[in-house]
Amino acid sequence: MDIKKKRIAILVLGLLLIGGIWFTNSFFKTKKPYVVMANLSNSKIELKGNLAFNKSLKGHKEVYEIKLSAVGDNEFLAYNLIWNSNVSSNIYYQVYKVADKVKVKAKCNKTKTSDNCVINNLDKLGTEISEGVLSNKTVILEDEFIGSNPTGEEIYYYVVLEAKNNINEDITGKLEIEESRAKPKIDILAAYVEQDNGIYKKEDTIPQTGYVINQEKSICNNGAIPRWDNQELVLSSLTKNGTSCILYFEYKPTPEEMLAKLEAQTGDKYTISPMPAISAVDTSSSTGKLYTTEDNYGTSYVFRGNVQDNWVQFANKRWRIIRINGDGTLRLIYQCGSASCTDTTGENTQINGSTNIAYNATYNDNTYVGYYNQNGTTSKYPDAHK
Repeated sequence: MDIKKKRIAILVLGLLLIGGIWFTNSFFKTKKPYVVMANLSNSKIELKGNLAFNKSLKGHKEVYEIKLSAVGDNEFLAYNLIWNSNVSSNIYYQVYKVADKVKVKAKCNKTKTSDNCVINNLDKLGTEISEGVLSNKTVILEDEFIGSNPTGEEIYYYVVLEAKNNINEDITGKLEIEESRAKPKIDILAAYVEQDNGIYKKEDTIPQTGYVINQEKSICNNGAIPRWDNQELVLSSLTKNGTSCILYFEYKPTPEEMLAKLEAQTGDKYTISPMPAISAVDTSSSTGKLYTTEDNYGTSYVFRGNVQDNWVQFANKRWRIIRINGDGTLRLIYQCGSASCTDTTGENTQINGSTNIAYNATYNDNTYVGYYNQNGTTSKYPDAHK
């Protein structure tokens, strides 16, 4: 090869090398999406996507897709999305949120350090929900919500990154999911409170004490089910933020008020004392005497001994109150088959006491020995013991 050809070959090779170096230093690097799994409450959240790029010129942009899915039993989950990086960078970010996948791509002139990038379909992403500058640890999304379901609810986030200055080093990092204590927005369209005459009256505020939700009357949209737990509104099967409810509250007497009613009906003054250690059955006559003990909901009251003044009529049957629970509910035991019966012992105090009825018709079938009874028979122990 003569000298002239050698010079041409060297020149071409030099241009290729320079072009290669220029190419890798002038635009963002897209890494393959990675997967992050997190357990929140009784559901599993899966995150697919990442943010990472190489050295870049000022003004260049890129768009990253982050897909979040939640599998669980219809519950509403609050979370934060956090970016952890090896360095602090001068990268500006904007986050968009949509329900379905959108094909979004940034096109930039790699030879210019100016705002020359065009993002296709950016208008289909709506309004940004978060923005800021990436640092070593950045909460890019705070107090977000997703509703889990058995098939997997999906949300798509699109993050637009822009280099505010020339980026002179590679930026790497990872996204993490963190549980949030934020509560979803719930709109109470109306609250109706039961009055002394049994009529419900619309009120401007929710009662704080002495009431429970009437679940038969109360309704919410989006399939949510309202309940009242420790003087706080709780919605089960809540899958969407901004759920609206119309609530009905009825009065719940306290254990003390229930005892006062019993005293008024029986004429007996009740003697209340803390429950001692029980070592034997108390068969003594103990009308008007109760023990107190703490349960998960407060103070409960237990009738003591051979009590004869704790009868109630319910569903045309006679029952006996054996306990007033800490939440004000009653624990009853069946006594006899009609409201007018007076039997306290014998077959009439048993359901079908005169007939021999077997609980399990087949002694060697797993179906009839677990508390979960399926249709048909099974030879598998797990199928019948759930």
